[in-house]
Amino acid sequence: MLLVPITGSAAVVAALPWWTHHDASLACFDAVRTTITIDEHLLDQVRQVAAARRQTVSQVIEESVRESVLRRGSESRASFELRTFHAGGYQPGVDLDDDSSLLELMDRHR
Repeated sequence: MLLVPITGSAAVVAALPWWTHHDASLACFDAVRTTITIDEHLLDQVRQVAAARRQTVSQVIEESVRESVLRRGSESRASFELRTFHAGGYQPGVDLDDDSSLLELMDRHR
């Protein structure tokens, strides 16, 4: 969000630069400044979107993250049943805590 003093006049908001948020007059300044690491090609795409929408890069990122979080929060995962098969138990000499011996045993049965 943009950190500018708001006097309540619509003229002040109208005089703000093009990159200010459309609801800057609401004085809703609860933004936190942070640093992220982002792929440079993705950042280039975000910059293009921001320019096309006449928004800041921060606004585009914030909207995208908000939409993603809300979408994931509303998705319900389909339940499933894990079917198991009884094949007579473990094979003799199998130690489930020893990865290398398990891999060796599986390689022998290929």
